[in-house]
Amino acid sequence: MAEEKYLHSELTGKIIGCAMEVRKALDIEMAEQGLTARRKDGIELQ
Repeated sequence: MAEEKYLHSELTGKIIGCAMEVRKALDIEMAEQGLTARRKDGIELQ
């Protein structure tokens, strides 16, 4: 679980976890439909 250093850390962690599960399901469904997706390898932060 995320370290509780911000007001909404727990909620944010849950939302990110859900998004990761959705992405996995989308990858599976796309593969079954013969489609592919390319993931971006990183996010540049400033």
